[in-house]
Amino acid sequence: LATNADRASLSYIDHMLNLYAYFGKHMYCVEDVSGQGKPDPALYNHAAQQLGVSPRECIVIEDSAPGVQAAVAAGAYCFGINTGNDADALGEAHAVVDRYIEIDLQHLLDTQQ
Repeated sequence: LATNADRASLSYIDHMLNLYAYFGKHMYCVEDVSGQGKPDPALYNHAAQQLGVSPRECIVIEDSAPGVQAAVAAGAYCFGINTGNDADALGEAHAVVDRYIEIDLQHLLDTQQ
């Protein structure tokens, strides 16, 4: 998880939604990259580094134009998820979906080999 939120906000959201159950210690915020928020790719580069992989080995799901720009600039494959009902704003994403269920990771992995 890589968010433009500050650490206090991320902690609050984690407390409310129990994100740790899904992401463990791999939750990164803008404070981890000296305040360099999206669309700067620093946050995604940092997350990939912490995972021990290249950003090119990452799949990102983003719901904002700055987030899509950051993911693509980092070199990650980016799904734009149209939660704001403005698919055009996600135009730089490699693919745009309306719901998570539309993301077929196995198909993506098969076609990338």
